[in-house]
Amino acid sequence: SVYVTHDQSEAFAMADRIAILSNGVMQQVGTAEELLTAPANTFVAGFLGAPPINLIEGVLSTHDGGLYFVAEGFSVPLAEAWYHRLNGYNNDRVIAGIRPASLTLSSGSGAIFGEVAFVELLLGEIVVGVQVNERTMITASLVDTVPINEGERIALDVDSEQLLLFDPETTRAIG
Repeated sequence: SVYVTHDQSEAFAMADRIAILSNGVMQQVGTAEELLTAPANTFVAGFLGAPPINLIEGVLSTHDGGLYFVAEGFSVPLAEAWYHRLNGYNNDRVIAGIRPASLTLSSGSGAIFGEVAFVELLLGEIVVGVQVNERTMITASLVDTVPINEGERIALDVDSEQLLLFDPETTRAIG
């Protein structure tokens, strides 16, 4: 049977397979896990999840023997798996998709620094908006953390195993 809903929580709870449509065009079909971990494009990535994914434009850079996603104000080392996935990608510009749950409060130097713009206390998590620079705010969904206050400067680490990359021209997933 086919069930139509605009409520992603309902779709995730009921469906074996989910089809995502935008303006009458099928964007992707898959299980809930496939849609979340391997979205076909930025539309699917941005459509699913609460709080929504952070989509940030930047470039790929190699230095110090590693591969990095670099955006204004921060740099994230990419997991080794990306070295193979990016083979044949002939553009240094990318859009990084960073899910709020893949960010953690840094106990060390951190990859992303910024000022806390808002704090939203929810059951079992704290949603924090971190203003990295004038144009970029990153949303993090933190669990088991110390109290955080607006105006405080914090550092966040990114789980680069969960980082997604998209081509900025086609908006399609890379790798």
